[in-house]
Amino acid sequence: MVSKPSRSQVFRVQESELAHVAEFIVQNSKPNQIVFLEGDPGAGKTTLINQILNHLGLDQSASPTFAVHHQISGPSHQAVRVDHFDLYRIEDLHELETTGIWDVFADLQSHHFILIEWANKFESSVWPSHIDQIAVKIESAADGSARQYSVTY
Repeated sequence: MVSKPSRSQVFRVQESELAHVAEFIVQNSKPNQIVFLEGDPGAGKTTLINQILNHLGLDQSASPTFAVHHQISGPSHQAVRVDHFDLYRIEDLHELETTGIWDVFADLQSHHFILIEWANKFESSVWPSHIDQIAVKIESAADGSARQYSVTY
């Protein structure tokens, strides 16, 4: 999913240690960056997003599966804005058009995070190549004791 030369970091952690992954993602993010999250249903994408929001000092988000899009902003003195999209129910490009995602890309602001679940349902060429990207792939560890988070940035 990441369209530019990249580096990778792999974490194998329990849910109680997930804050370390969120901190790494935030510390390695640039302003106005897209974070793509990929994983099976129930893999922990929304849990990781909530950890990212906590690290940014924002309130947690419910999975927007039914609303598709949540926008989370901090108090007026805090410049951070997060747009969280869950594309699980979006079937094609026409439906993607109706989510408002292109408006969000066109209205990027400083300290803006765009978190997208299920972006891998679409070809990578759909996503704006001029916006820096981080990809997070979440998998269960082979022994089931932890999850593996592969972060490409």
